[in-house]
Amino acid sequence: IAITPIIPSADGRGKLLLDAGANLELKPFHLEQFAIAASIIVRDVLKWDLKPKVGLLNIGTEPGKGRELEKETYKILSENENINFVGNIEPKDCMIGDADIILSDGFSANILMKGMEGTAKGVSKIIKRSIGKNIFHLLGAFLLKGTFKTLKETLDPSTIGGAIILGVRKTAIKAQGASNYKAVSNAIRQAKNLVEGKVIEKVKEELKL
Repeated sequence: IAITPIIPSADGRGKLLLDAGANLELKPFHLEQFAIAASIIVRDVLKWDLKPKVGLLNIGTEPGKGRELEKETYKILSENENINFVGNIEPKDCMIGDADIILSDGFSANILMKGMEGTAKGVSKIIKRSIGKNIFHLLGAFLLKGTFKTLKETLDPSTIGGAIILGVRKTAIKAQGASNYKAVSNAIRQAKNLVEGKVIEKVKEELKL
């Protein structure tokens, strides 16, 4: 099972992150299966790319970086012709890198996701504090009102709806406890798209389950 949220990206499209908290420890073959399942979602439901790019979250881009989990997973993903593996990806590049899918164990990916959420909130507060300092900042903020609105929507989790739960028998979306009507509506839309895309059937067929 993998919790699979769509995290924000600089291009506004987003990226799939998994596993974002269901498993603190994983084996390389789990991440290989997650890569295949996530690729089906990106290709057939989100329609971002016909050959989704898969990146492995790591502390460096070199193949020999990381723990045994990352080293062995790197080797397995590189050898699988059904996965468009683009190599290791560092946390600083997750929002701007080429990867459509970012793989990691639940511990590391959850830290990345919550770190991004905290950074977004912190930057927002810094901007608001700076704007309130003088009239010129206020004028600039007024002129950039549309830009700030787009930024807020891009970073707002309710715009996505919830995290896809991979590995269960039926389509499932995990929404946050504080979800508003917008988040619930988008979570339902997510589930509808997954059902129409026959994701579970395709994953079972691809993984021979």
